[in-house]
Amino acid sequence: WDEESPENSKSNGQRTTEGARNNEYLEHPRNIDVTDQLQFFVKNSELEIHAQSKSEILGFYNPCHGLNGAAPLLKIRYQLASWVYEITFNDFDPVELPSPRAMLIGNVASQPMVQWENM
Repeated sequence: WDEESPENSKSNGQRTTEGARNNEYLEHPRNIDVTDQLQFFVKNSELEIHAQSKSEILGFYNPCHGLNGAAPLLKIRYQLASWVYEITFNDFDPVELPSPRAMLIGNVASQPMVQWENM
């Protein structure tokens, strides 16, 4: 789960907004790992999430809350057989994996496994 715009980022991975500086609230990290949450939806090596805001899914939240114009993105890197793929979804896009739109990253048998990024 990622944000479209890296503005307002700090080196420690957290953002602040004018409200946070005024102690109204603290922002969450702009990238969150939702591997476990997505694994719940995997059935028979397929992932399907209907069109809805991902922030409505248990365990997710909107890391762009409070950032004007920033839209959250869901970036998924997955392995199918010995192949590693990556795909990005907009917040309200339905998610169906495997997907013919996913970009092939590489073959696990011919190279080390690509590490999960904290998205």
